[in-house]
Amino acid sequence: MCPFRMSDLAGNDIGWAIRKRRYQEKPDLPYSHVADRLRETGRFGQETGAGWYDYEPGKCDAQPSPVVDDMIVAYSKEQSIEPREIGDEEIV
Repeated sequence: MCPFRMSDLAGNDIGWAIRKRRYQEKPDLPYSHVADRLRETGRFGQETGAGWYDYEPGKCDAQPSPVVDDMIVAYSKEQSIEPREIGDEEIV
């Protein structure tokens, strides 16, 4: 299971609370705010039918979310991050 599915399963509010506490402790620590935006738009995870992925009622199958894709693209533009291909070797 990928980290995003795990986050959806656990609930995106859990990670959000941890990040908010860490930000108070270390305000200069850089991190991506996409997950915070996800939570702040009510996408709490599998239980609510929407997190990093979309879920049909009563099903656990994760479906790619166009809403999340758009959120990531918008955040990348705000941060002046150009999309690029990342190969398997770099990921490993």
